[in-house]
Amino acid sequence: MPAISVIDDIIIKAPPQLIFDVIADYNNFNSWCLDYHCEIQGSDTIYEGVQVFHCLGKPPFKTEFVREIKYLEAPKRIDEAYVSGPLVGTGSWILTEEEVGTRVAYDCNVDGIGIFMKLAIKLFGTSSHSKIYKNILNSLKSYCEEKN
Repeated sequence: MPAISVIDDIIIKAPPQLIFDVIADYNNFNSWCLDYHCEIQGSDTIYEGVQVFHCLGKPPFKTEFVREIKYLEAPKRIDEAYVSGPLVGTGSWILTEEEVGTRVAYDCNVDGIGIFMKLAIKLFGTSSHSKIYKNILNSLKSYCEEKN
């Protein structure tokens, strides 16, 4: 079982396609989530197999990693695998239309690489991840509801 196995979610009053398009536009993540910069490697759009560079935070507290897009099902799902950086595992954006809006969830299943990262994850992993993703999801909610 991964050291971090958590699903963080939020209800957004916007259609799934709008939200999916915002999330899938990794090159513009920073326009709605100021502490998160992404760059699709060699492309302007995502597709299965493309790699996306991620930088979360600001110096001296930043984390850099690369995820590969493993599966796309617009406007319902984006599955990613961590392929470079301090984490190994998977993450999935899952969008489910509901009566009150769209439930947007990020399902994370990761382990740390190296003894220090493994220790940090054991001590703070799930709570830290959820804190970070609650901020990301709240930023996504504000941005998408304003666009809707």
